[in-house]
Amino acid sequence: MAIVRVYDFPEGTLAQYDQVMDRFDNQIAPGNLLHAAGSLNGGFRAIDVFESREVADQAGLSATDRTENLAGAFR
Repeated sequence: MAIVRVYDFPEGTLAQYDQVMDRFDNQIAPGNLLHAAGSLNGGFRAIDVFESREVADQAGLSATDRTENLAGAFR
């Protein structure tokens, strides 16, 4: 069953988002059916739709590995 994950970054910026996406060579994770992101109320929101919870969990682990050392990355 597909799963939607919504990520809110109240102080996030487009520059930070671009920095994170650069770590992924601007590619979405395998099994990600939809990715949308943009400014929201002075912060940033990203929405992902994954094929399943397992795929979403694996994508989250991969994202943590790739972004944990980014200075000023989303918190």
